[in-house]
Amino acid sequence: MGDGELGLPGTRTFADAFADAIARRDVTLSALRTRLEDRGNPVSLATLSSWRSGTRTPDVQRSWAALSDLEDLLQLPAGDLVRLTAPRRAPTNATPARFLFDEARAAGLDMRIDDVVSELIRVLELAPQDAFRELSIQRIIDVDENLLVAREVTYSVVECVTGEVSRFGWLKFSDEPQFDGIGQITLDGHASEHHVDPSGRIHVTVFELEEPLAPGETTLLAVRQDIPVEQRSQRRETVTHVHHPAQKVVSWIRFDPRNVPERIEEFDRTETAEHMTLRVLDTPTSLHQVRWDYGPGALGLRWGDPQPADD
Repeated sequence: MGDGELGLPGTRTFADAFADAIARRDVTLSALRTRLEDRGNPVSLATLSSWRSGTRTPDVQRSWAALSDLEDLLQLPAGDLVRLTAPRRAPTNATPARFLFDEARAAGLDMRIDDVVSELIRVLELAPQDAFRELSIQRIIDVDENLLVAREVTYSVVECVTGEVSRFGWLKFSDEPQFDGIGQITLDGHASEHHVDPSGRIHVTVFELEEPLAPGETTLLAVRQDIPVEQRSQRRETVTHVHHPAQKVVSWIRFDPRNVPERIEEFDRTETAEHMTLRVLDTPTSLHQVRWDYGPGALGLRWGDPQPADD
């Protein structure tokens, strides 16, 4: 993993916070390494040692998933370690946000999707979409034995591009008017509230940062959506919507071992075209997507006929 600049003298550094947390929890680096590996975010023992000693500082854009796991393993508030790895820098200019929902879903709205989002931003007093961008997005999707999405967890590194950003809106598009298929949404480390637009099809979870972001500053957001069985959509797909160019987009989908699909399609939708590719599972029950320097676009997976597991 890559490493960034060391903290400035006289300030609390990542090494200070990391070493203190390890000492308070009385855990070894070897144990942390094993648990990170179990979670799919391996970090070498030498790297963990250099992070603790301060000879190296993690690169937040490459290591944020592992850092988030470390916060959890060390029982720290979300963002405690991440914020110490991201020195303030000149922000990258962002292109205008684009919302590439499929035509079938957008057809029932009274206005263009861009206009709907703009109105929600105004009414809810959210940061404009062009004031920030997601540098990286990682999603974990769990599918039940009926091949319906049961849980989605999203981690994203958000950068302020211009102005000041303190209130974000997280959008979820439902299939039918007044459809209550959103389930329970939680946002780690941030106060949140929930709204539904007049059409009943766009759900917005608003979350507010404790400290506003200035241009060049970043934060890590963790969003978890648990969907009760009776609210699970019959659309057998998952989509990652990327509104600005992102450095990295990852989706990991995990099927219930009792029932895996026979056919999986990967689709990649841009403003000009949609491409479809057949995929096979990476393991007996899961697969992942990875894109670098991706967006604006909509990257997704849809699956078809089930293949019951052997008794």
